[in-house]
Amino acid sequence: MGSVKKALNWLLAGAFLLVCALTLLFFALLTETGGSLPVLSWESAELRGPDGEAAAFDPGSEPPECGEGEYYVFTLTLPERGDYMSLVFDGATGVNTITLDGAELCSSSAEDAPVSLRLSIGPGGGEGCGLSSGPRA
Repeated sequence: MGSVKKALNWLLAGAFLLVCALTLLFFALLTETGGSLPVLSWESAELRGPDGEAAAFDPGSEPPECGEGEYYVFTLTLPERGDYMSLVFDGATGVNTITLDGAELCSSSAEDAPVSLRLSIGPGGGEGCGLSSGPRA
């Protein structure tokens, strides 16, 4: 009886390890990117006032305080691409507008919790992409 119980314990432990390995394989396949994910950096950043006056700041540093009627404008040039590209914008509250070559692609409004915006951009390259973000009006 003891050897049957011992064999059953080993069999259950092996089954558990097999389920764990299959679960890890499943999640690895879901997160496969086919290469590294590029991270784009903002080329310029400005704090614009209600009158349209702009004050540039380093896009890699902490942005200055955004006051009444002011908003941030971040810009970059998208890389050349032969296929669709997904752009993900995380962590902005307030009113957010994303533009491509000056045309509005989407906008969102979030009062308290940061919003995540995900866009799919077609083949091309060299377009100017911008994010305007400011407090809710």
